[in-house]
Amino acid sequence: MGLSSARVAQLDLAYHDIHRSRGLFYLLQRRGLIAVTTDLAIFEAKSVRPPNHPGELRGQFIPQGFKNADTTTVDWVHLKLNDRSATHRAVQDPFTLT
Repeated sequence: MGLSSARVAQLDLAYHDIHRSRGLFYLLQRRGLIAVTTDLAIFEAKSVRPPNHPGELRGQFIPQGFKNADTTTVDWVHLKLNDRSATHRAVQDPFTLT
């Protein structure tokens, strides 16, 4: 079955249906077939940067950026201090530190 199949589209919609009695996610959850994370794990994922990952570089950049500029811009490939110096570092491969 290809990704353009009508059945795949139907499953995609069913998975993302937020109604607890009919959404595919909730059906899988009730059957114990899907893992659900905890609030603590979500907090840790938001506050602890992953080692040896571009997230580590972004995580180091953001606090420094707040010290040295009015605002910072951070996305998958750009780290930018929005001040007069316009310091900019492009990360060519978002899955490796450069």
